[in-house]
Amino acid sequence: MTTTKMVSPERIRRYPCFGAVSEESLEKLAMATEERRFVAGEFLCREGDRADYLYIIAEGEVEIQVELGSGEMATVDILVAGEMAVWSAVVKPYRARFACVAKTDVTVLALESVTLRELTQKDHEFGFGLMRGVATALAHRLAGARIQLAAS
Repeated sequence: MTTTKMVSPERIRRYPCFGAVSEESLEKLAMATEERRFVAGEFLCREGDRADYLYIIAEGEVEIQVELGSGEMATVDILVAGEMAVWSAVVKPYRARFACVAKTDVTVLALESVTLRELTQKDHEFGFGLMRGVATALAHRLAGARIQLAAS
């Protein structure tokens, strides 16, 4: 993984869940956001890891995987640019619910979770937009898991 410090507020605003965020909140968020690059096959996180960052996929594809009872990993969804990974960064107990693995080389915006949670408490419009994005991500994961189960 390689990391670039701080991302411009304009770059963050491109993503729908941050489109209506105030300039003040967007500036604070930008200061707590890094660009990270992962090579194909590298884990962004493993199931059960602390969810210290919420990832927005900027480029590439990320597999969402769960561990089966046999110990085998099963892909339940594939994320593409614009989608959110590690939503558990803003949902207690702040632990990754799935493994996230770079299917291709991937660039993400890594938004620091403590700052996200603080902004959610202070700026309700920000919090609403973020949680709407999380709800969309959860609905997408559920639909993806349902399709994978039906196919197996």
